[in-house]
Amino acid sequence: MSEEKSQLNELKIQSLGVIESAAIEFGPGLNVLTGETGAGKTMVLTALSLICGGKSDSDLVRTGAQRLTASARFQTSTSEPLNKILKELDTELEDGELLITRGVTLDGKSRASLGGTAATAANLSTVTEELIAIHGQSANAKLNKSSKQRELLDRFGGNEISVHLTKYQNKYLDVKNLARQVHDLKLALKERDKELETLKEFADSINKVKPLPGELIDIENEISRLDSVEDIRIGAARLKSC
Repeated sequence: MSEEKSQLNELKIQSLGVIESAAIEFGPGLNVLTGETGAGKTMVLTALSLICGGKSDSDLVRTGAQRLTASARFQTSTSEPLNKILKELDTELEDGELLITRGVTLDGKSRASLGGTAATAANLSTVTEELIAIHGQSANAKLNKSSKQRELLDRFGGNEISVHLTKYQNKYLDVKNLARQVHDLKLALKERDKELETLKEFADSINKVKPLPGELIDIENEISRLDSVEDIRIGAARLKSC
């Protein structure tokens, strides 16, 4: 559990793999699930993975069922990060509990909810990062990532490092914002130069033609007159036949 502030109180599973229906209640401290091969221990972890926004697969639906459902009820004291996330998702705790539900149909469609509010798998992942951690084979491979190593090192430094880290992150964001503004200005200058070049080419073309005042009107009148030549010819031919 995350910083011992959260506890998984209950996990319900419906039509998942070999499990037709099951409800597991967890208490404080160490809880152990045992059973022979094929009893469904892996399906319990699979249900937790779905709750945490893991990839859905229609093959997980129990044979003969139309959909599987996994739901978890967490007891938690709202930490600042979790409180911020829930507020952004317009989700609230009810009596200090948060119910997370995930369903998968035979056609592979997935539906999820946080506290009764529709959510995406990504939403589940973001929230459950503050509630629970699942460790399995290769689960700690992310420790090989330099970004995760820096995060752990910063956390190990405690509050003193945290204060300086926050200042640095704010300054870094300011630099990134300024760099983006400079980039946008450069793009705007390029667009302006293109427009100026287009206007210059247009002006050069006009200068080559050297139009006279009123010439456009004369040209339009000539075009109108030429458009009427056929009508004039037909009219003259009729007069001759008379």
